[in-house]
Amino acid sequence: MLNTHFTDISQYRDVESLNYFKILQEEGKSSDEALAIINERSRDNCRTPMQWDSSANDGFTTGTPWIEVPEYGKHITAESQINDETSIFSFYKKLIYLRKEYKIISDGEISFDESPEEIISYERKLGDKVLKVVGNLSENEADYSWSDEGYDRLIGNYDSAVNSSKGQVKLRPYEFAVFKNF
Repeated sequence: MLNTHFTDISQYRDVESLNYFKILQEEGKSSDEALAIINERSRDNCRTPMQWDSSANDGFTTGTPWIEVPEYGKHITAESQINDETSIFSFYKKLIYLRKEYKIISDGEISFDESPEEIISYERKLGDKVLKVVGNLSENEADYSWSDEGYDRLIGNYDSAVNSSKGQVKLRPYEFAVFKNF
């Protein structure tokens, strides 16, 4: 599901968002500026009805929902994700499978690495097995390296393998990958 990004403050229900909108205007922000800030920060972003399918009210209810579903996200439904191999639903199924398949994911000791601000990097260790998780949290490509070699890519959020060699990776925007050395 996508965040709401409503076009008018009257579409919001969250009291905190409504009050903050007024405060922003009192501080000199225009209605458009204040709404843009609310669209980024409102708790209502995660309070819209679940978009189950493309039927009326997105399959959430036959009644009137307390808050509307944003129009621009109507094509993203739970139903549309089920048979799409590139969907978030399918990706999470793979992650759940890996968690069940590799005890290191749930039982391994975790240690975070020092890394540039745009990178998150950590290892999971269980016995002689090691998983290396690296993720780019920025909209730009980012380089990361570590001293170990012999890792194979286990999973990532891009279809193609991350550009890596001998402990060096070039991560695309918002890319993450998991490497294993067992």
